[in-house]
Amino acid sequence: MTPKLGEQVILVDRLDDPQIRTGQVTRIKGDTCQIDGDPDHWVYTAYLWPIRVEAELVAVLTERQRLKKAYDDSMALVYELSNRIARGDL
Repeated sequence: MTPKLGEQVILVDRLDDPQIRTGQVTRIKGDTCQIDGDPDHWVYTAYLWPIRVEAELVAVLTERQRLKKAYDDSMALVYELSNRIARGDL
């Protein structure tokens, strides 16, 4: 995304968390943007999304979180089996 000054954007700094923040681009320097005029709040443009995709982005991030949990749960089963073998339970 190439943001423009004054544009409302969505900030996503962790793709495994469906929590998002919104703000307005107040300065642009290279591949970073200042958000809401806060001198300590500069973010890479790679972390910005257009405000028009907010609902879809939240849905995607929520699904990604669900899939990650399912993967983690499946790996726990693999580790449990491995531990049972190591203990001699099987």
